[in-house]
Amino acid sequence: LEVHVAAGNLLVRPLDFPKQAEPFLDGMIRTQIARLTPWTIDQVVFGFGTAPAAANDRIAVTLIAAPRALIQPLLAFAAEIGAAKIAVVAEDDAGDGAPIQIYKASLRSALGGGRDLGRVLKIGWLSVAAATAVLLIATTFAGGYLDGELDDAQAQMARLRAALRPAIGSAAADGLLAKRKQTSPASVIVLETLSKILPDDTYVLEMHVENDRLQISGMTQDAPALIRLIEQSPQFSRATFYAPTTRTAGEAGERFHIEARINPYFGDRA
Repeated sequence: LEVHVAAGNLLVRPLDFPKQAEPFLDGMIRTQIARLTPWTIDQVVFGFGTAPAAANDRIAVTLIAAPRALIQPLLAFAAEIGAAKIAVVAEDDAGDGAPIQIYKASLRSALGGGRDLGRVLKIGWLSVAAATAVLLIATTFAGGYLDGELDDAQAQMARLRAALRPAIGSAAADGLLAKRKQTSPASVIVLETLSKILPDDTYVLEMHVENDRLQISGMTQDAPALIRLIEQSPQFSRATFYAPTTRTAGEAGERFHIEARINPYFGDRA
C-alpha cells in the first residue's frame, strides 16, 4: 500500500549543507531532528530530498517531517485490508519536485507467511528451553573445575605482586612520571597549536581534551577546509566531523564540530 500525501499538509524545511556532507546527510539530520522539528526522533517520521545549490559548492536539502501519530490510522487501515507493506510518500504541491518517502514498513512477517505461526513459535520456545537445560548441566559439571582454576590463578597473581613490589624503586617511578609527561598532551600546547593553524575567520567556542582526543566547536567560513589544515599539522591526525556542520540565519558563518587525535609528542624529540 502506497499512500501519497500533499507536502503542504506536512512540515517542510529547506536546509543547506556543504557538498562534502552528502554521504552523511541521513545521520546528520537524524541527530538534529529535535532541533529541526517540534518532535523527538521517537515521535517523528521524516524524509529528505537533495538538489545542488547554485554557489559555494553546497547542496540544498528539503526536509519533510510529520508526527508519527499522524500515520497510525494509515497503519491500522493497511493491517485491516491485509497489506504486506506500507509506504507514505510526500508529493510536491507544485508538481515540479520528486516525491519524498517519509515512512516505510513491513506489516506481515516473512516467517509467518503461509505457515502456522503459533506452531513455529512453540517449537522455538521448546528449542530455547532445551538449550538452557543443556547449558545448566554443563555449568554444574564445569563449575567445580573452574573454581579451582580461579583460586590457583589468584594465588599466582598475589605471589607475582609481592615479588614485583620491591623492584619498583624511586628511579622507576621517576621514569614513569617522565614518560607520562612526554606522552600526555598539555591543553595549553594544544591551544597554542590550534591558534597557529586555524585561519583568522575561525572562532573556537569550545575545546575539550581527553586523553589523546581533541574536540573543538565554533564558527568559520569554510568548515571542510579546517579538516585539511588540522590534518596537515604534525600534532594532529584523523580529523573528522563528529556532529553536523550547520548554517543558521543570523550567523555569519558555519557552526562546526571537529574531533582529532592528538599525537603523543609535542616539540623536539632530541
